[in-house]
Parts: sequence; structure tokens; C-alpha cells
Amino acid sequence: MQKLDPVKVSWIIRAKENGMGNADVASSMKISPRWVQKLYLRYCNSGNSPTLRKPGRPKRIITEEMKETVQSAFEKFRCSAVLLEKIIDADGIHIQHNTPNTEEQWIDRIATKETKETEVGKI
Repeated sequence: MQKLDPVKVSWIIRAKENGMGNADVASSMKISPRWVQKLYLRYCNSGNSPTLRKPGRPKRIITEEMKETVQSAFEKFRCSAVLLEKIIDADGIHIQHNTPNTEEQWIDRIATKETKETEVGKI
């Protein structure tokens, strides 16, 4: 599935108005014919070119309070992320165990991902 920008959406609408079929428009834009139908229907109902929302799941916001809570719990108990999640939940605060807590953890995740990719490439 191809990402669509406003220029591509307006091209799809023009092509449909000029009599081009759904399958032809879809194959040229690398999207499904049903998505072409939906976009054109939105255009017909509103009269304006439809605007698309940002795709994907919304990003989780990590506050300073969350970071401090996790770091203090880690310093106190020195256990894994899953156990820390349960300990922090007992205090009445819910922080998921797969939430990165510090910039160092982000750097570590990126570094391990890069080493895994290079190891896979060598095989």
C-alpha cells in the first residue's frame, strides 16, 4: 500500500471524474480499488478533496515523573522491566514494561538493533 499525499488524492479524484475505472486508478497509485471508491465517495459527499489523517498508532508520551518513578524503582529493586511494572502498579501508577525510560535505553536499543542487522547480513 502506497502512502498518499494531497496531490495524489486530487489526481485520483480528477481521474475518476474523467471516467477512469477504479481498478485502473488503483493500479497506477498502488492502492486498492476499494480505497479509490472510498476517497471518491468522501469527495462526492463533501465537495472538497478529502484530507487523510496521519497513519499509525499515536506515540506514547513519557513524562519526567514516569522516568523518575521507574529509575527510583530500578535503583531500589534492581530487577527486570516486567517485575518493575508489577511493583510500580502496586503503588497505583501504571507504566508499561515496554516503555523506554531513558535516552540511554533508546541508544542501547538502537545499538542492539544495528548489531543484529549486521549479524543477519553476514550470514
